[in-house]
This record gives sequence, structure tokens and C-alpha cells, in this order.
Amino acid sequence: MVCKKNNPNLEKPPATKLDTRPSITGRVPQGTPYGNWLLQQDRKLQVKTLGNEGKVNFFKKLAKREGSGQAALRKMIRTDGSERSLKDLERLYGKPSAIKPKAKPKAVVKTLTNTKPTTDSWGATSDYMIAIKKG
Repeated sequence: MVCKKNNPNLEKPPATKLDTRPSITGRVPQGTPYGNWLLQQDRKLQVKTLGNEGKVNFFKKLAKREGSGQAALRKMIRTDGSERSLKDLERLYGKPSAIKPKAKPKAVVKTLTNTKPTTDSWGATSDYMIAIKKG
């Protein structure tokens, strides 16, 4: 048995260069996708990276709608790897102000009030005549 008192970092090992990767703003955790990292950066760096204020607006709105910066980048880049123009983005999604977050589907909870009674069931019934007919 290993004593936790002697090894205070037993649960989480110390961060090393292997756990992170370099970026323009410092080291970033290894598993952080580029789009999510870009979403957390200041506007000046986003404009420099994406090209202009209009694309930054689309990026932020799409990230909010899609749930991540990585998903937003995928929407802004074609399948062949070329970037979509501002006009192309407006044609696909409208103006950035018109982009709304996706509505989350509401879970339907089945209760006795929203279920239909079964007629061909062998289950228990309060009507003794039906119970006799069913056997």
C-alpha cells in the first residue's frame, strides 16, 4: 500500500511538457482542440487568425449555436479545406445576429396522464368483469 502522505501528487501527476503543447499565448493542454482554444483568445488574435471582424462574429455565434469553437470552425471551412467567404457564410446562416443557439429537445416523461390504457393486456384491472373475460 502506498502512503498518500509521502506522495501528495498521487491522484494527479504534475504537468509536464508532454501534457501540454506550445501556442502563441503560452502552453495549452494537449487535448484542447484548436477551435476551442481560439474561442478563448482575445478579439485581436481572433481577427488576425480569421481575417476580419465579420468572420469573428460568425465564429462566436456559430460556436454558441454548435456548442464549441471546434464545431464552429468546421462550419466555416469547406470539406476540401478552403475557407468560406463572408458572403458564403451569410448565404448559409444569414446575418450573425440571426444565428440562435440550437433548441435542446425536451425530454418526454411518461406518466399515467399522458399514456393510453391498453385493451389487450393481461395486466391487473379494477373491473372484475374484464378480469373474468380475460381468464
